[in-house]
Amino acid sequence: MKGMIGLLWETSLLDPDEGIRFRGLSISECQKVLPVAKHDGQVPLHECLLWLLLIGQVTYLIFSTIFLVILLKFIIFKKTEKPALNLPPSPSKLPIIGNLHQLGNNPHISLRDLAQKYGPIPYLQLGHVPTVIISSARLAQEVMKTHDLSFSSRPKIIATKYLFYNFADIGFSPYGAYWRFIRKICVLKLFSGRRVQSFSFTRGEEVACLVLRIVDPYPGPVNLSKMLAKFANNIVCKAAFGREFLDSGDYDKL
Repeated sequence: MKGMIGLLWETSLLDPDEGIRFRGLSISECQKVLPVAKHDGQVPLHECLLWLLLIGQVTYLIFSTIFLVILLKFIIFKKTEKPALNLPPSPSKLPIIGNLHQLGNNPHISLRDLAQKYGPIPYLQLGHVPTVIISSARLAQEVMKTHDLSFSSRPKIIATKYLFYNFADIGFSPYGAYWRFIRKICVLKLFSGRRVQSFSFTRGEEVACLVLRIVDPYPGPVNLSKMLAKFANNIVCKAAFGREFLDSGDYDKL
């Protein structure tokens, strides 16, 4: 580094008219690009030349690293590539982001245009997530009614895995014996008609409280959104925990 600084110091002392060029720029051009790099300025010229050299090296290293990462990704992907699948028609995609750039500001309109071009079942690669778009009523009926068991399980996302104890929740567990068992418990024990009727007194009590809250500020304004939210929260909390919802004043901001 000391030798480089010494070389740059000697370069900065050269006459600008001698034709010496630094990274494609003459000494006078360097002084124009770096206005403070003058002999009478605050920063010596040789320090600015060193800065210019380091910036060029850092830029080269950044682009080289990005290129190597992309190259290694494609090499590893090619080695682990599975046999070709019979996938639906798909538009061309970009590395890493796939077809995300084709969704635009109005995804529903973009998906409609893609369906008109590639058929009612276009295949998209949204980042690393392979996605099949169903864009007709007939195919939607095939997926959600005729072959509903084949598509009944939700995708396994890492966040839901840890939030719901390895997909133990009824909403995220895959279709199978365990899901049918917990669904049976919910239908017979938690959401049965008798169970719902057991909370009728709670609902009536909260309705009466809601009416009083609406009448109380008359003739002033009434914030119905906040009152209805508290009404629903009180019913849920009393049914689940046996106590009403504690109003902290910030729940309506969530």
